[in-house]
Amino acid sequence: MSGADLRAHDVHAALAGLVAGTVSNADEDAAAFPRLAAFNQGAVYVGRFSGASPWECHPDADELLYVLDGEVEVTLLSGPKPVLTLARAGCVLVVPRGVWHRQWAAHSVTLLTVTPDRSEISFEVDPRTDPGICATDLRAHDVHAALAGLVAGTVSNADEDAAAFPRLATFNQGAVYVGRFSGVSPWECHPDADELLYVLDGEVEVTLLSGPKPVLTLARAGCVLVVPRGVWHRQWAARSVTLLAVTPDRSEISFEADPRTDPGICATAKEGDQP
Repeated sequence: MSGADLRAHDVHAALAGLVAGTVSNADEDAAAFPRLAAFNQGAVYVGRFSGASPWECHPDADELLYVLDGEVEVTLLSGPKPVLTLARAGCVLVVPRGVWHRQWAAHSVTLLTVTPDRSEISFEVDPRTDPGICATDLRAHDVHAALAGLVAGTVSNADEDAAAFPRLATFNQGAVYVGRFSGVSPWECHPDADELLYVLDGEVEVTLLSGPKPVLTLARAGCVLVVPRGVWHRQWAARSVTLLAVTPDRSEISFEADPRTDPGICATAKEGDQP
């Protein structure tokens, strides 16, 4: 576990010099969307493009799209009729596993994505083999609206955490949350999956108990940090920090000085849970 990537990844640095081009094939997609970090069954990417993409589908896991700048129209083939969703800057959209979709941007759009490793691509008019697949929540979720009126408080227990971080959408083994807080959180650990933190505003110091010595990582606005499954961690913010988080459903909480029973592994994790 000590060899895991515990860095904060600067999204703005990754975008520097990228020009919005088309994404009509795998090579253009790789050039437009550099990979930032591994995350569960896939990876975190950031990039920009314009025009229309081919159809794609992720059979193993959901995909997350967060619009950093511009706007994109996403067509999803769910049910008997296509569903068109317009996602503007500050919106989150979860594309459910197994749903064919494509994107179109009249002008340059900048996206942060969490994309599964396995994808299928099609240039057919309708790529579906099963047009009956129907997903329920295909809305774009407005992060700014969810944050309206939220005051940065402490997150020392489950009730305070729920109040500070409203749930936006279900995503794979967990959900997408957005919120703000200040102070120090208790230790937490996710035995089943990685957690993704994206700092929208402010900065947060994350302590990770990986290996014999704690690892301290400072993540500022525009940084992405992946907390690997099975690693105890806590957050501290001297002032208000605003976060977008992709958090697994199952979490362990501890108020001990060192919550580990075995360095780098949650107290409830079974053998083989750690990456």
